Amino acid sequence: MGDQPKLGDITEVLARHGGRGPEMVDELLPLVFADLHRLARNLMRRERVDHTLQPGALVSELYLKLRESQLPGLPNRGAFFGMAHRAMRQLLIDHARGKDSGKRSPGAALLAEAQVSAASDQEGLAQLDEIFAQLRRMSARQARVAELRVLAGYTHEEIAQELNTSTRTIEREWRVIRAWLGAQLGHRGQP
Repeated sequence: MGDQPKLGDITEVLARHGGRGPEMVDELLPLVFADLHRLARNLMRRERVDHTLQPGALVSELYLKLRESQLPGLPNRGAFFGMAHRAMRQLLIDHARGKDSGKRSPGAALLAEAQVSAASDQEGLAQLDEIFAQLRRMSARQARVAELRVLAGYTHEEIAQELNTSTRTIEREWRVIRAWLGAQLGHRGQP
């Protein structure tokens, strides 16, 4: 196994490609695969037990859709994961409805809803990325905990496992991080 990608690598790849294009998706996938797989697992937990789609297949479907689509310019990691989360949810909905069964359709229609939602969330995501950058400057570990919790939807147990620490430590850290994030969002006029 290689080293964990640096937190800024994702934003650097997005910036280098203008946040779009199949080349960007190919370069980005190795950096985000583990996080996307966990996000898929977390989304799958909410599905019925006998669901035929597996987390790895959901990530593969997302990859194919991203390669086929004209993505909006994604300015940062938060925007990417927000769009990926919405697109995975839409894939699950489409799968449940029986859409695209046995065929690969162009991804533009699938991501249209996610793109509209992402565009409306861009300002909030940009502020969130700015807040995460500030947190990274103070504590890279706390920033990683916050990103795993907020962007990837990890549970405290999953974060503890990822960071090789106890769940209790993560719960304690999360209380501090959550209070700090709340204060930062409050200063920026967010609820």
